[in-house]
Amino acid sequence: MRDAVAPLMRVERGEATRQPRGDPDEAPREPHVLRVAGPGHAVELRADRASMELLLATFRELARAYAALAHDAAAPAPPTPSAPPAGAGRAVIAPDHSRITLGEADVCLHSGLVRRGAGVLRLRPKELRLLQALVRAGGAIVSRQELLTRVWGYAPGVRSRTVDTHVAELRRKVGDAGEARYIESVRQLGYRLNLDAPPP
Repeated sequence: MRDAVAPLMRVERGEATRQPRGDPDEAPREPHVLRVAGPGHAVELRADRASMELLLATFRELARAYAALAHDAAAPAPPTPSAPPAGAGRAVIAPDHSRITLGEADVCLHSGLVRRGAGVLRLRPKELRLLQALVRAGGAIVSRQELLTRVWGYAPGVRSRTVDTHVAELRRKVGDAGEARYIESVRQLGYRLNLDAPPP
């Protein structure tokens, strides 16, 4: 009898022919023989029937473990995570200035639509014009007075906190309200887009 237990391994089990019971001339029974053969080597074991069954059960368990290990070794390696797209987690202005990406927020600079994950919202007109003014500056500082003139049409010299209020609301809508990585306040000078902002 032969049991295949693993690649490149063969187990053979045999036993001597039994003589009828009660025969006075009965020769002593030979023990069961277990032969394990592999490439270039073979092992022969002799044991009684109970021990032989135990050995065979052990070999079958080893064979299953060997097959499982061989299957795992042959399995393809998990795919390497792809690198994030260029600009992910940074403030990036499209070459045609039609949109800007601020971290996870993608803003259309024509319609004012903001997409963050599955959510969509729209900037108010003054918030959109404020963002457009910062985009046109290309990362340079824009003073509060300049923003008041460009966005609100105020005459030079007019003081107002409306710029700060609108910047705070703009940050909230684009997900920049915490550390303000993308719309940066420059003390006593104004605001700028931080185009070199590190990933979050």
